[in-house]
Amino acid sequence: MVEHGKDKALEHIPKSTTAFISKITHVQRGISSVTMPPRDHYTLQFDHKDLRTLRGRVYDTMIDFQYSQVNNFQ
Repeated sequence: MVEHGKDKALEHIPKSTTAFISKITHVQRGISSVTMPPRDHYTLQFDHKDLRTLRGRVYDTMIDFQYSQVNNFQ
């Protein structure tokens, strides 16, 4: 949702099984997909102390979250 902003992210909450707000504590970049346009992959970790759940449930054992973003160079 980073690419589209807050309004687009809010539209996706009712469609999601899990949604939360928290501070990112660690980001690890993965390998980019060889597609057109390229897709960048990341592993994200969040601070569980100030995590605020909006939908579903986030367990303490849920440490790594996968994220990918289309790389639009225009």
